[in-house]
Amino acid sequence: MYAQIWSRRMALVLLLAALTAPGCGKGRPANTVAGKVYVGGKEARGGTVAFLDAEGNVVRAAIGENGNYRVAGLAPGAAKVGVVGHARVPAGFRLQDGPNPGAPAPRPEPEDGPVIPARYKNPDKSGLTYEVRAGEQEHDIKLDP
Repeated sequence: MYAQIWSRRMALVLLLAALTAPGCGKGRPANTVAGKVYVGGKEARGGTVAFLDAEGNVVRAAIGENGNYRVAGLAPGAAKVGVVGHARVPAGFRLQDGPNPGAPAPRPEPEDGPVIPARYKNPDKSGLTYEVRAGEQEHDIKLDP
């Protein structure tokens, strides 16, 4: 009987110690930034957006066909932003791997959008910044060609 009581008390002490330990329960912040990427006023049609947040974490997101991006898990504060363009898969490209090798690509790619200049690639050197606040927020990224 005494051993059972002692075991329960020990389990409770260990649970409380784990819950109050520094960093316990502390995950990525829920702060989210979403918007569109424009180059010379035209929507980007692919690439990657990278935010270097106030805690030094790099969080990336793909740029969709209509310029949309959504980055989640950013620490609040000043963030540096980088944007990279990627080459598109040409229309008519044939698959090499997968369930149906040699088959045409699942859908034709949209016509290429504007080229994202290489000077925006590195968040530390791009000159792009954003002040991340708590919660969800919108921020369009407007790049010069």
